[in-house]
Amino acid sequence: MRYKIDYIKFNNFNFDLILNFIKSRNNFFQVVDAKSIISELQIINALKKTDRYFRHNKRIKIKSNIFLMYLGYTTQISSAIDLNGIHRDSENGIVIYEKSSDFENFLNLGGMEKSTFKLPYDKAECDKKVFMDMAYIDLLI
Repeated sequence: MRYKIDYIKFNNFNFDLILNFIKSRNNFFQVVDAKSIISELQIINALKKTDRYFRHNKRIKIKSNIFLMYLGYTTQISSAIDLNGIHRDSENGIVIYEKSSDFENFLNLGGMEKSTFKLPYDKAECDKKVFMDMAYIDLLI
């Protein structure tokens, strides 16, 4: 799968409208709070692990839940959403998606705009912990 990553800034957004939009997508579409992510490499690795999970295991049916579990280093879906999902007070978000039209339609919901904010691609000093925590989730799910 070919995923795209874009950054957004929230300005008086409708939280419920955004959640309904995310849930209504047929293709992969996830918005995470930028505060919860260390680097783009963390996102890329979580996406690879999510794709591998779906090739070999189908116990959990919703791809975005698996993705959030890898990002949050937890086997509990509700905890993963709390740790990495957007909240009513989120300021910056990261949108990970497959179809460009989904992202364009998402921006048309209003209350957000593309941002110049960017995560570092890699934070080498954190890699060992990030990748070990994701490997641990691999063992549990």
